[in-house]
Amino acid sequence: MSFALTFNDTIVAAITLSKNKIERFASSTHVIGGFTRLLSYVRKEFYQPIETFADLFWSDHTNNQYINNGFQFVNITAPNYFWCKNHEMHSRLKFQKHKLKQLENFDETKSESQIMIENGYFRVFDAGNAKFILP
Repeated sequence: MSFALTFNDTIVAAITLSKNKIERFASSTHVIGGFTRLLSYVRKEFYQPIETFADLFWSDHTNNQYINNGFQFVNITAPNYFWCKNHEMHSRLKFQKHKLKQLENFDETKSESQIMIENGYFRVFDAGNAKFILP
């Protein structure tokens, strides 16, 4: 489910939720109070509690828009990873072992990591995510 703020018939900010989880918030420009307005509408009309995650590569888990809007910090998740080759990043979900049979050096007896490395990919870990909940 998505909700948006518009200005002159143009979407300037939007929030997307799945059940009680914020999946994405985006804006095309700096919209002062945009996140707060959308969150207030969602809280009144639909969901509670609301959970969300912030990528720790980009966000500070102690001072961000979630904390400023009443969310409580829950925990930090374990780091995740993605695969890189030729300066391109690829989701780890795209390269789950059962999806690797099309690769040149596929060997059922080897792990996902072994297969990927033998095919010229390298694994890069992220910083994890901070989980927040709005009671």
